[in-house]
Amino acid sequence: MSKLWEILKPDPVAIRNILNATDLHPIVATILVNRSIHNAHDAMRFLSPSLNQLRSPFSIRDMDKAVQRIFEAICRKEKILIFGDYDVDGITASACLYEFLKLAGARVLCHIPHRSKEGYGLQTLHVSSLLIPQKIQLVITADCGSGSHEAVIAAKSNGIDVIVTDHHRISSPITGAIAVINPNREGCSSGLGHLAGVGVSF
Repeated sequence: MSKLWEILKPDPVAIRNILNATDLHPIVATILVNRSIHNAHDAMRFLSPSLNQLRSPFSIRDMDKAVQRIFEAICRKEKILIFGDYDVDGITASACLYEFLKLAGARVLCHIPHRSKEGYGLQTLHVSSLLIPQKIQLVITADCGSGSHEAVIAAKSNGIDVIVTDHHRISSPITGAIAVINPNREGCSSGLGHLAGVGVSF
């Protein structure tokens, strides 16, 4: 099979403008222009990012509901379970949530399912074998949950609230969850659909 290479041809004027205003190497300036960064200000923001550049997390649909429910759980000393995915994204998303909630004084546990024994995502078996026996009152998923419709309903019917944090596409609305924090869900205009699960958790 023959390959067809397409070499980007960045705008030389944009490269020159960045070089004239910075001490960047020409290769770095070229790479930036190839990534649609066309001026020195945007180049330096990209190369030296700051937390002040982040969009408000409340631009993600349901964030206010999730924050309120987590706040209540911390104040009431409820048992919170972070239910993460077993891949790198899910583990880092779980660690991010766990570390924050611990620092906030929450009673928090974490569960990463066994890939072959438990499978992917929150399932009804987890409600009966994990959530109920551990007396969990709030579950926060990390990098999963967008397809866990039956498990969310089962948890709710047992008095357990669920907050979904995920970035995977949602095929149909999740009924029964307190909040669905997913920038790729319908009706979310945050513009953060590029985030991985750990970015959503953060």
